[in-house]
Amino acid sequence: MPAILVASTQGLNLLIWTVVAYLAIHQIEGNLVVPLIQRQLIFIPPAVVLLGIVTILFVFGGVSVIFAGPITVVVFIAVKSCMSAKHSVSGRY
Repeated sequence: MPAILVASTQGLNLLIWTVVAYLAIHQIEGNLVVPLIQRQLIFIPPAVVLLGIVTILFVFGGVSVIFAGPITVVVFIAVKSCMSAKHSVSGRY
């Protein structure tokens, strides 16, 4: 937003170009770059996320839905880490 404020002091043409660039950059980042990065970092099946959100909703109530996604990710990673540690100790993969 500071770029828009600075561009507004330079004229209408520059302001319009700045707003267009700002919107384009944020749309590309939010809809393309971030999902690609997140997919590379961790893949959680959508059904697991949905089941986690519904389970946390029923167990802890409506306010907990705000934290349901991150809690589901933490539990998923913990279970996945425990399962991989168990397989590496037994020598099987």
